Amino acid sequence: MPRGGIAGGSPLRDVAPERADGQLAPMDTDAKKQVLRSIVYGLYALGVRDGDGAHMMTVNWVTQTSFEPPMLAVAVENESRSLPLLRAAGAFALSVLPAGARQLAGKLGRSSASTPNKLAGVAHHPGPTTGAPVLDEGTGWLECRVAGEVPSGDHVLVVAEVVEAGVQRPGETLTLKETGFRYAG
Repeated sequence: MPRGGIAGGSPLRDVAPERADGQLAPMDTDAKKQVLRSIVYGLYALGVRDGDGAHMMTVNWVTQTSFEPPMLAVAVENESRSLPLLRAAGAFALSVLPAGARQLAGKLGRSSASTPNKLAGVAHHPGPTTGAPVLDEGTGWLECRVAGEVPSGDHVLVVAEVVEAGVQRPGETLTLKETGFRYAG
């Protein structure tokens, strides 16, 4: 969909305020940040195999996209270490971080350049279907096979089919709001 249009509807130009010269008025960046940061995001650990090793990172832009087959989409930064590993493996595990796991989310969310072995001291095990790492501390997990990807600005939207799932313990999902982290806007 081109910028400025709504699928199946009229272009935004028809409703956006215009300046005297006919151009669209600039976006209110403070309002954009406030509204984007009000969207509720859970925090998850995306794990990929790296040869005989494993790698994990914190993600929060995740959504289910289909019931049958069960599919989801996750946004991965173009510059992340995980993206080429994910492409090479063609599969990943998504562990649900439990409420209260702020420190773990922060550790897995650090840059791989500054923290090359983020899984040091973090209990995990290989998923039964893909072998991708699953957090022992997670409340549940999904193993996924990559179906495709779509460029999305400074991220890539990875679409994947859920091929296995497990529940490890009851609990609420850690949220971006609970951590005080900012990853929107």
